[in-house]
Amino acid sequence: MKSFTNGLRKPEAIQGWIYENPDNVALAVKAIDLYKMENGIKIGSKQKAKKSQAPKSSAADMVSTRTTQIDAKEPKIWSQREIAKLSMAQFDKYESDIDQAIMEGRIVD
Repeated sequence: MKSFTNGLRKPEAIQGWIYENPDNVALAVKAIDLYKMENGIKIGSKQKAKKSQAPKSSAADMVSTRTTQIDAKEPKIWSQREIAKLSMAQFDKYESDIDQAIMEGRIVD
């Protein structure tokens, strides 16, 4: 991890947020936000896909009022609390999905 330009935090301390506290999602998210801030990446932004995407519709259009089924094609939106409650075995199972969700900004408070 690069050294932080503001001089307020040392990279080793921030690495400790992740490696020494594997169950603390809030610290991991904060470390990622700091990394993005230092590298000029807009926090909460999604990386642009190389292929053209279908036009976005409003959130209201995506919510069904007639059924409680979830469309399996939509990627899962994870909450920090949900991730924190996972056992190590469950986290190992979903780790790649969680990493992708972090990169795409699909982690909510």
